[in-house]
Amino acid sequence: MDDKRMATTTPDALARRAATTLRTRLEPAARLARQVADEAKEDVDAWDELLEKLETIGTGGGDGFDALVDVGGEIRARARVRDASKVYVDVGLGFKAEMTVEEARTCATRRREEAKKDLRSKEREAVEAAEAADEVRSALRAMLGMSTDAA
Repeated sequence: MDDKRMATTTPDALARRAATTLRTRLEPAARLARQVADEAKEDVDAWDELLEKLETIGTGGGDGFDALVDVGGEIRARARVRDASKVYVDVGLGFKAEMTVEEARTCATRRREEAKKDLRSKEREAVEAAEAADEVRSALRAMLGMSTDAA
């Protein structure tokens, strides 16, 4: 083996490379995975909130109810809704479909279940990424003879 290659495989060189990989790849990947999981949780929460609102609309009846109505361009206006037997549901790509409240509830329930499945997957990825970083950190500490509190 030549001298250059031997120099890169010394324990110090391996420790430096492991520390660099931990700092530049594993820890950022773990943070990103956690951020993605948190965003997936926000999606589930949004579907839960929508289902609560649909429940309120479905039991409204009577004279109707007051609501903030989206008038476009991120602008909402307070309005009196007299008939909420039909609602418009954003089905993606800017398209809205007219549905009964029950159809909207069914659609939202299905989308919430998909979001929960996605959340479970993203949570698992976040935990695995954090565990991988912790394993490398622990191995690096052991390699350098450091206590677990040191780094």
